Amino acid sequence: MRIIRAVASSTAIETGQSIQDLEVRLQARDSKFQQLSLGNA
Repeated sequence: MRIIRAVASSTAIETGQSIQDLEVRLQARDSKFQQLSLGNA
């Protein structure tokens, strides 16, 4: 969840979009990138 928040906030800063909207898109089950996994830190 923290990774999604970090990606969303970074993207929001660069694009001017809402953090909440970006989080919803990243968490969407029908995302075209759903098969990709994020690296573990």
